[in-house]
Amino acid sequence: IKRSLDEHVIGQDHAKKVLSVAVYNHFKRLSFDSKEARENLGATEFSDVEVEKSNILLVGPTGSGKTLIAEMVRRELGTTSTYICTTKTLQDQVLEDYPYARKVMGRANYPVGPEGSELTADDCLSTRAGELCDHCETSCPYVVAKSEAQVAPIAVLNTAYWLNEANSS
Repeated sequence: IKRSLDEHVIGQDHAKKVLSVAVYNHFKRLSFDSKEARENLGATEFSDVEVEKSNILLVGPTGSGKTLIAEMVRRELGTTSTYICTTKTLQDQVLEDYPYARKVMGRANYPVGPEGSELTADDCLSTRAGELCDHCETSCPYVVAKSEAQVAPIAVLNTAYWLNEANSS
């Protein structure tokens, strides 16, 4: 992972090394989670241990390469990523740099109902893409955006939305 990052990212050697080790350890833990792997290692005393998915948080000043490093790791591993942005400007930058990224905002940011109404997806009762409620003339735009973000290589969220989703789960 570090060698691949070195090919695409200039500088940030400490961050690349730390992230490479974190990703390696993450996948090592996941492989240890399989019962077969534990038995092959003779680690039967850990048979009831479950390893949870982990997250990595990159923190640094604007322009330091956090998004580039994260995207290079995502591509190398063939996984998906979620970027939580503190500003709309940063959200727009990620969406511009990575056109396959999908943004999902809070429900109140998606208008529903007839043109000119003040109804938003907060008033919508649908929970799945394709499902209609009394206010939606088509699929709820929030549910559609959330569904698209869940399957996109990169999902872009703002901090407030992410905190709301994390606390309501």
